[in-house]
This record gives sequence, structure tokens and C-alpha cells, in this order.
Amino acid sequence: LAPSARAAAELAHATGQRTDTLAKWLHDRSDPRGPGTGAANRSAWTRLDDRTVLMVDEASMASTLDLDLLINVAGAHATKVVLVGDPAQIGVINGPGGMLATLHQGGHGIELATIHRFTHEWERRASVALRDGNPEVLATYQAAGRLHPCPDAEQGLDEVFTRWAAARADGRDALMMARTRTDVDALNTRARNAAHPGEAVGVTGVRIGERDWAAGDLLRARRNDRRLTIGDTHVRNGDRFRVLGAGPTGGLVVEDLGGRGRLELPAAYVARHADYGWAATIDAAQGATTDIGVVLVRPGLDREHLYVAMTRGREENHAYITPDRTTDPEHHGPRAPESADRLPPVEAALDILAAALANSGAQDSAHTAREAARARAEEQARADARTADVNAADVNGAGVHAEAARTSRRTRAVEIPQDHLDTSARLADGQARMGQLRESEHGIREQLHAAQAELEQLPRWSRGRRRDLVATLAGHRSAMGAIFDERVGLNSEIEVLSRLERQQTRARAVPAAREDSYEPAERLRASLTRSTGRLAWPRPVELAPPSAQADQYRARHHARDAYTFRDRDDDLGLGR
Repeated sequence: LAPSARAAAELAHATGQRTDTLAKWLHDRSDPRGPGTGAANRSAWTRLDDRTVLMVDEASMASTLDLDLLINVAGAHATKVVLVGDPAQIGVINGPGGMLATLHQGGHGIELATIHRFTHEWERRASVALRDGNPEVLATYQAAGRLHPCPDAEQGLDEVFTRWAAARADGRDALMMARTRTDVDALNTRARNAAHPGEAVGVTGVRIGERDWAAGDLLRARRNDRRLTIGDTHVRNGDRFRVLGAGPTGGLVVEDLGGRGRLELPAAYVARHADYGWAATIDAAQGATTDIGVVLVRPGLDREHLYVAMTRGREENHAYITPDRTTDPEHHGPRAPESADRLPPVEAALDILAAALANSGAQDSAHTAREAARARAEEQARADARTADVNAADVNGAGVHAEAARTSRRTRAVEIPQDHLDTSARLADGQARMGQLRESEHGIREQLHAAQAELEQLPRWSRGRRRDLVATLAGHRSAMGAIFDERVGLNSEIEVLSRLERQQTRARAVPAAREDSYEPAERLRASLTRSTGRLAWPRPVELAPPSAQADQYRARHHARDAYTFRDRDDDLGLGR
């Protein structure tokens, strides 16, 4: 199985086995039509048992949702699933992804280190460094004459086409690539103008949809259609054809470049799902192999797309780098380095490529994102602790003791309300329950690993025990899921209670802090009152007795407090 029809076709060619897309296989397995045409064939193709091995090629492009469904189906029948792919390549286009990378990082994979595609040994080693995002490899590509700075996008497009045309003139297969459809259309336009120099296409060809077609044009299909059969397969997304002419029903008669034969593509399909096929987006080129790969690089390209683009050619791979940023409104890549506008051409090109290697566009699975967030939180907590230690060291001993005395006095000054006690009790119960869930999860995980290890060691003829172990594994996974769901809800509740407790603690400290705030004023008044007898005339006006005036001030202040916000933020997201 493979995520795309093109990848499935490549897999069939390499293995000689029947292949299909992952989505189609899952659909056939759950097909509600029942008996009928092809029902027996579908049933045999999707039947699973403990002797079946399901292999998914290009698994980095497989949606996590599809993989989850596949694993559950396979696990119910003790079927082995093997995921094959490169986590460093472009991932899922639409939908959640990142599962292959997560499994690989967790040590669950076997890595094949020998590379067979490239003609030159140095390029095999360089491709590994490119995959790892090592910027030092750029010097190797530059020394080999593979990196070509261009002053602007127009010259970059021209030079990409020139390199491609020269390779085709030498009889070698070549592929032009770009990140955006805008650039791909520009490259296709250059190739078509060269294929039909001075030709009035609207007269000698046929116009279908928004494009003119003539004999000799290259066409790329952009949609799978099992109704359009060719050879023993069908038209697939990414297939390339050569146009032979207009068809009898208004479509195009085309010849498959892979040698599968000819067919007529209906006009409706050509209008909606066909592009010129001389150039391709980097996403569409993933999985393709050619003699010479040529790519236009703009600022904002990420590591995965650069790696794929620079590893399509067996003999040569060339990058033409322009400082012009993309004009495609649908492109949302990382920001380009601003230094690229101020450097000489060669240095600017290297800077753009280094920025691409430093920016990963790969998706993270939920597990990876959670661990990354946890690591960031722990690092932030350590940094905050270090900052607090430094600040505490700067405070002199007298200040520390004075602050401790004030804190103690404020805490004692206000009685703990019952709602605060209830919040603290609920928080303690939640934290205790979280500890129990962690212990339960640890125990179930150990049992799951033990059952999995036993299942892997069982001989094939122990089918009864296999069924029991499969049921046990399913039960353990279900229990793990229930624990996870409860932990998610409990964690949210603990966070809310923690915020509420902090808010209540601050609310208790405010009255005591206000009592302390009156003391400096009273001491000042007392000092002034005592000193007036020693001052020369005219003396200051005698102040009222400190205690009486302080009582009046407190009464007015407390009356006003009933209508005053004490805090701008109540720590529950309800502040102004």
C-alpha cells in the first residue's frame, strides 16, 4: 500500500506485486455494497490473518488517521504492519501527520544507510548531510558546480529552463521543479513556447478549458480516475502523457510516457485535472527519479522540500537560487533571511539555502508536540528558578527578614475562608488521583509490553494463544485510552483549581497588605506632631491625634473598597 496512486505504481513496478492506495484499500475493506461485481476480488484482496504482512511505502506521507485505522484493523487479526519511508521528506499534504518520524525517534525502526540512487559517491554522502540539515554540505555542492545564484526570479526561471533544455538535447531525462504553482506554470510556458516556436496554437491545436493543446505537448494528470483505464491500470495523479492530437469525442488522445499505451482523456477531465507536464511542483516530484533534477529556490523554502528537490536526479542535481520572494498568495513558508537582500550574490544564495536547512516544515505528531511542550515548560521553569535565585541573592539580609515578617503578619491577619479550604481539598484529591492514574498506566504498559513480546515469540501454529494475546492487547490499549482521556480532563481541572487557589491566596493577603500601608503615614504624622514644639514660628498646623485620624481614614478607605477592583486579572482569564 502507499498514500498516493503514483507511489503505489512505483511500488508495484519495484516489487511485481499488486498494490493500491491506502485510502482505497481501507474503503474496499469497509465497502457496504456487499456481493456484486468485484466483491469476491475485493474480499480476497482485503482479507487479513496472522500470516499477512501489510507494507505501507512512503509512510511519511500517510495521514495519521489512515494509519490509526489500518493499525486497528491489522491488530484485530494479528497482522504485521511494516511502514517504509523517509521521515525527512515531505509529509502529509492535508491532514495530521508525523507518525513515522515519531516511531523512528522512539527507536522502533530499522534504518537503511546504503544509498543506491546517485551516480557519484560524493553526492550519496552529501545527500545524507542535506537530509540532516547540515549547512556545511553547501560548500560541497558549490564546489561541484551545483549551486547557481541568480539576480532575480526571471533570470532564475530562464536558467532553470536552459539547463533542462540542454539535458534533453543530450538525450537525458530531466525534471524542472519549483515550490509554487505560479513558478511551475512559468516554467511550463517556457518549455511549450520552445516546443512550438512561432506557432499559432489556437489554429493548429485545440483549446480545452484555459489551456491550448497541440501534438507533442506534455500533459500531467492531477487526479486519480479509475474509470480511465490504460494498460492494466488507470489514470493516476502525477502520470505524464504526450499529446498525440484531438480525440474523436472532443478530448485528447495521449500516450503514456511510462509505456502503458494510449487512451483518450475526456475534455472534462483535461479542463479540470490536467496541467502541462514539463515542470512539476516539488511535492508532486517526490518519489520521482530522473537523470538530472533542476529546481528554482526562492527564500522561504524549508528543509524537506530542498532535500527532496536536490535528490531527484541520478547523475546531477542543480539549484538556481533567487533572492526574490515568492508571489504565490497560497504559499505560507518560513520567513526568508533579511540578510539575503544585502549580501553579494554567492553569499546571498548560500544564506538562503542555509536558512532553508535550518527551517523544518515537518508536522509533529500529538505525542511529539506534547513532549516538546513539556520540555519547553521544564526549561522555562529551570530558567525562572535560576532567575529567582539570582534575585534572592541580591537582597540583603535585613530586607529578607523584613519581607518574611510582613508576609507572616499578612497571612495571620486574615482567617482562611471555607471556600479556600474546599478548593485546597479538591486540588489535593485531584493530584492524588493523578498519581494513581500514572501508576495504573505504568502497570498496564508493562503488561502490554509483556504480552506483545510473548506474541512476537509465539510460533505460527499457536493460534489459540495468539487470539488470547490479541484480545489481551486490545483490552490493554482500551484501558490506556481510558486512562489518557481521564488524565486529560483531570489535568484541566487541576490547572483551574491551582489558579483558583492562587487567586484566593492573593485575596487573603490584600487586606493585610493594606493595613501595613497605613503604618508609614501614621509614623510620619506622629513624627511631625512631636517635632512642632522645637520648630521656630510660624509652626506647622497641629495635626489631629494619629489614632483618630487613622481611624477616619480607614473607614473612608474600606467603604470605597467595596466598589474597587482589587486585581486586573483574576488568573482565570476573566480579567479586564
